[in-house]
Amino acid sequence: MSKDYVDPRVIRTRQLFGQALIRAATERGFENLTIQAVVDEAQLGYASFHRHYRSLDELLASIVTPAWETLHQRIAEQDTLYDESLALFQFILEFQDLYRIYLSLPRNSPVRQPIDEAALALLTARYERQNDTKVPFELSLMAVEALTGRLIHLYLDNIHKYSPKEMADMHLDFVLKSALNTLQLRQGVVLAPQSLVPESDAS
Repeated sequence: MSKDYVDPRVIRTRQLFGQALIRAATERGFENLTIQAVVDEAQLGYASFHRHYRSLDELLASIVTPAWETLHQRIAEQDTLYDESLALFQFILEFQDLYRIYLSLPRNSPVRQPIDEAALALLTARYERQNDTKVPFELSLMAVEALTGRLIHLYLDNIHKYSPKEMADMHLDFVLKSALNTLQLRQGVVLAPQSLVPESDAS
């Protein structure tokens, strides 16, 4: 038997706890959750929880981290920043309850902080400072991050009103193009397909 083998019963138990946490946190808010509430929602034993997790944060991290890895992989497969935006909003639609829980966490949460740092690293890898701007590079990145966050909140509040493509279109026009006032794309980074932007602005 492989050393990586995991008993299917263990996998199923962890899935039940994860699903229960998302349901309970969606209803009550993660900050209001107790282990007992998750145990009751999962209809499993309290001792069973502690055989798998030390805390609710650890349980949440076991869900959020693989989800982030999925998003990171989808983004890595795209050819342009616009396509990355589309992949992001498709992911948010698919994992909307989990994304809401993630955004409700304090920024210094041990679950959220490493994801935020990794997302900022992705952003930093796509832009560099324009030579003729007086705006600090970090401030320009903060603006892109903040405006993207506002659009994500807008989408989560109107999840059935806008499609992922409509949100990606808004992100392109409202955030990505505006960012080029103080930032420039790093070599090899492409803004959007040529059908969406003039050829001179596409790379």
